[in-house]
Amino acid sequence: MRIKRRAFKKLIYIFDAVLLLLTLLFATACNFDNCSFVGKGSDEPIAPDKPESEITKIADFANGASPDFHSANGYKNNDSFFGCYWSNNNVTFGDGQMKLSLTDGGDRYYGGEYRSNAEYGHGYYSVSMKPLRMDGVISSFFTYTNRPWDEIDIEFLGDDTTKVQFNYYTSGVGGHEYVYELGFDASEEFHTYGFEWLDDCIIWYVDGKAVYKATEDIPVTNAKIMMNLWNVNTEGNESLKDWAGVFTGEGLPGSAYYEWIGFDPAEKEGSGADDGEKIPEGGEVIQGAEVTKPDSGVYKLADFSYGGASGFRAANGWSNGGMFGCAWSNGNVAFADKKMTLTLSESNNSYYGGEYRSDASYGKGYYSVRMKPLKMDGVISSFFTYTGPSDGTRWDEIDIEFLGDDTTTVQFNYYTDGVGGHEYVYELGFDASEEFHTYGFEWRDDCIIWYVDGRAVYKATKDIPITDARIMANLWNVNTQNNPDLIDWAGVFTGEGLPGSAYYEWIGFNAL
Repeated sequence: MRIKRRAFKKLIYIFDAVLLLLTLLFATACNFDNCSFVGKGSDEPIAPDKPESEITKIADFANGASPDFHSANGYKNNDSFFGCYWSNNNVTFGDGQMKLSLTDGGDRYYGGEYRSNAEYGHGYYSVSMKPLRMDGVISSFFTYTNRPWDEIDIEFLGDDTTKVQFNYYTSGVGGHEYVYELGFDASEEFHTYGFEWLDDCIIWYVDGKAVYKATEDIPVTNAKIMMNLWNVNTEGNESLKDWAGVFTGEGLPGSAYYEWIGFDPAEKEGSGADDGEKIPEGGEVIQGAEVTKPDSGVYKLADFSYGGASGFRAANGWSNGGMFGCAWSNGNVAFADKKMTLTLSESNNSYYGGEYRSDASYGKGYYSVRMKPLKMDGVISSFFTYTGPSDGTRWDEIDIEFLGDDTTTVQFNYYTDGVGGHEYVYELGFDASEEFHTYGFEWRDDCIIWYVDGRAVYKATKDIPITDARIMANLWNVNTQNNPDLIDWAGVFTGEGLPGSAYYEWIGFNAL
């Protein structure tokens, strides 16, 4: 068919106009507002290369497990799209690498997760890994914190490991997914993946080359370094079937492999790095400590295997008020089966908690408890020292508190002459509500050191309390109705599931 020259020119003009419009739309949507990418043949790199030779390896699995990381164990993430429980048996080391496995336990699936003890700020995060190719399975490397929920992701979707997904969350808001085509199958050999988290952007890398950049609503909160292998619960989430494929369990066990993890902090000048975002001033995370406070060395001031302890008593007949949503009842402090039970209950539209306290006040020393908190939104299970106006003194306090919405973490805090604001949330790597563990703190003249199962995990050195105090333990609900700002602290208390209890085996004190 013949086309007249004038008509042909019009077609060319229309084609050019459409092409220009599409180019402008793409540039506006991506490069200028929130993202940019390097495609094949691009001559404009996003950022300088990150060669492996310049990476600081904070965990080199050629040397086995790292003392600065731990395995998740014994619980399942609250998110409904996770289809497995974490098991430390599914995190193993050998042949110069770490192996995360996904296995079928008969009545449930088990995945592997490895996470740092400390939180990290702005900088370049990197990993050498080989993901699992299996429909409905995710192999990952990411940073995460839940107060608030900030996260930066590198995720391999098991139905197609020739691609990798980049994503991030800021205060719980995501929707930033971008799938990058690698040009190779990541499941066949090790490659290096990373992201540089800065004040104003995140830049993702593959084998040291920048491939994608995001600049909108960047996370601000220091976070733990994590990696895991898990199956998507497509059975309960039909919409996820198109995300990573349909998980069937066929072909299990399966594994993802990791050679090392790298972190290089951003330069403070001009980078916006903030190494203290999540750690209070004067606080210090202690990594890789050995057991220095074994239970065998604890003097048990109150051993509940013998019932109630002399020198202690149950609170009764009053309420602390304010953020406390219950009154204390001595009927909610009971002793049986070699433990003390503190119960939170409801009666005639009122709530009643349990509190047990020493008659005497104690000074510097190592305070410890073996306990199992209650997992319930809006409920606090605690062990602490306290003195205040009711004792004719100033308010000094040192806390170990389990926030009932997430008992895989524990909060450390203290008050000196009524001034607090020293909260630090430590991720345990297990669900404390499922079994007994030992928790403690050593109160010294110049610092407080908190312990989990005999290992030092956190230290505070600023404005340390000085006043002798009572030893106390209690279980109570947060009055979120009158204190809506506390909803994000421990969850919303509704009263559903009551009565509920926290359990204590013993309380220890070793004077300095």
